[in-house]
Amino acid sequence: MQTTVKHKIFLVDDHPLVREWLANLIHQQPDLVVCGEAETAPAALEAIGLKKPDVAIVDLSLKKSSGLELIKSLLECHPQVL
Repeated sequence: MQTTVKHKIFLVDDHPLVREWLANLIHQQPDLVVCGEAETAPAALEAIGLKKPDVAIVDLSLKKSSGLELIKSLLECHPQVL
């Protein structure tokens, strides 16, 4: 029996319904799993450091911050996250 490797996805969006919708789509895929969510850039950076996802899906316009700046920080702090 072959075990499916689950790629861990982290969601960053300031809208809870968008995160819920994305999580539902991701959970329908046999090789993907949502390992965490955040609605702010600081919370995302902290949680990504703990959860170690394979991929982060980031909203470009977050409240009180920029998704682009978060992506730059992720590249510096967590370059393994795509």
